[in-house]
Amino acid sequence: MKKPTLILTLVVFSVACSSDDPVARKGVEVFQVIIDKSYDTEGSGDWLVAHDLSGNLIYSSRFETGDTIKIQSPDPAVQQLSITFFATVASAVRTFSLKTYTHIPIGGEWVLRKRDQTYETPRGLGLFTITATDLPPNNLVVGSTHYGINGTFEPLLQIPYAQQGKFMAHANTPQLVFLRDAQDNLRYKFFEGVSEGQDISFTYADLQTPETIIEVNLEGYEDYILSVAGSASKRTGDWSGYDLGHAYREGKFRSVKIGYIDRLKFFKTNLRVYTPVSMVQYEKTGGVPESINLPTKVEQVLTSAEVTDFSASLNVPFERRHSYWYHQQQGVGMPVIEWTIDSPTGEHKLGPIPNEITELFPMFSISKLRPGTTEFILSGSSYTDLIESTFQGKAMPDEYEIFSASFW
Repeated sequence: MKKPTLILTLVVFSVACSSDDPVARKGVEVFQVIIDKSYDTEGSGDWLVAHDLSGNLIYSSRFETGDTIKIQSPDPAVQQLSITFFATVASAVRTFSLKTYTHIPIGGEWVLRKRDQTYETPRGLGLFTITATDLPPNNLVVGSTHYGINGTFEPLLQIPYAQQGKFMAHANTPQLVFLRDAQDNLRYKFFEGVSEGQDISFTYADLQTPETIIEVNLEGYEDYILSVAGSASKRTGDWSGYDLGHAYREGKFRSVKIGYIDRLKFFKTNLRVYTPVSMVQYEKTGGVPESINLPTKVEQVLTSAEVTDFSASLNVPFERRHSYWYHQQQGVGMPVIEWTIDSPTGEHKLGPIPNEITELFPMFSISKLRPGTTEFILSGSSYTDLIESTFQGKAMPDEYEIFSASFW
């Protein structure tokens, strides 16, 4: 009678060992994510979720600072993943934030870290006054230093075509005045060694024309927003700089002029032009653009706008896509849900969020999400650039030139 009992015990022990084996239970290791000590998870709930490109859920794991996540797949044939970082924070309003990256080849390693940004802090020396007279009508005149705009001009009601403002003086940075009138005439002037309490004045005749002016064709577009900043040397991180004639104009315009000053060597140019359903954006850091040739017509064909089953195409080539979904229900204390998805293609499929998350947070529901903006990077920044700079320690370039198109 003892012999059968011994045999049964051995069988049960053998099955238990097999089911506890991590490879047999979860599959083969296909990817690794290291949670750097700089990435703070205190006070939040953080999960990593992985799907295959067909939307099948293959792995999920909660993580904390310092963890190493080894993604395992039950399907040994899987070659690419969609990796989602799910984070939730309980504050006055519960927020759920999801970020997904699709088409990630297996066999790699990422490091999730806090992205450091250092900004130059200006030291104010005190206020001084600038008075401008004999200005053309309908103009925008802006005062700025190396640290950006440092005050505003207001009309002097007692003097026609005059403006005056209080500005903050900063050490070792001249004061720039830049003017754009209604006809896109551009003028500027530097003031050296300004100090607290000083009174400065100038007339329109004292201003000079920027040495380089680029005219951009706006045919086919309606409103536009322009910002141009300049610096005497290369900038990283903080990108305030001297203001070189920002503008926001509604309506159809044939063109817009952008001015560059020889005294400054490094620039950031950002031009956004709009149609009722889209925006095309040009952005460049570095030297003066040789020219800015906006695409004449960018159109999207949207087949499906669901967050888990998105499909859209463009009539022009593109390098990568960034899509956004959002939900906030009306009412005090209702949760906020946002989900961004980056992809090298115009489509993706994502399956379910794991039960361990949805059961813990019953107020979280994908069905509540509504599509926001989808941005297609047309040129200048590849999907590989995005992944390498976000997870593999590659520094973002100081100089770049990007065209993109966004739809809503």
